[in-house]
Amino acid sequence: MILTGEKIIEEVKEGNIVIDPFTIDQITTNSYDLTLGNTFIKYTSETLDPKIDNPYELLEIEENMAIKMNKGDFILGSSKERIGSTKYVPIIHSKSSIARL
Repeated sequence: MILTGEKIIEEVKEGNIVIDPFTIDQITTNSYDLTLGNTFIKYTSETLDPKIDNPYELLEIEENMAIKMNKGDFILGSSKERIGSTKYVPIIHSKSSIARL
């Protein structure tokens, strides 16, 4: 089930969905736009092995800074918001135009 924007607002108000901080302007037709945080993990090994702790570097960027990615880089980002629910399973993905890249 995909919730409408109005239903997301209702469920946040009722405490069934946690979005902190919550900004009404980030509600869309059927989603909530998360904002990109400033902490990233950049894996430094050519291959990632789920059986080991893969080496990485922690990147902290300031507002309006950029991270240059090279071919083959694998970087994980985070949102500024804390999200969760004991009633719903949230699905998080980037904008479709970014995902297609």
